[in-house]
Amino acid sequence: MSRTRVVRPGPVLVEGRAWSGHAPVTRVELSTDGARTWRDADLAPAQGHRWSWRRWQANWHATPGRPTLSARATDAGGHTQPLDAP
Repeated sequence: MSRTRVVRPGPVLVEGRAWSGHAPVTRVELSTDGARTWRDADLAPAQGHRWSWRRWQANWHATPGRPTLSARATDAGGHTQPLDAP
């Protein structure tokens, strides 16, 4: 199994789901440069229960090369997802 994916250069919609076991998700950030810099993704409105998964998306302009994309969530309690699982 590989995490490597191939996309054509140009606009790409990156999307996912975020959840926290501590508090509702209030922010998701995306990095396209190996976690050196981060920018906010767009969060969809909360659906159903306050502990539900939260949809997010961000536009990215892919260029030739081998970028490393990462996403991290932050919840209402201030807990930010670590890049490496404990």
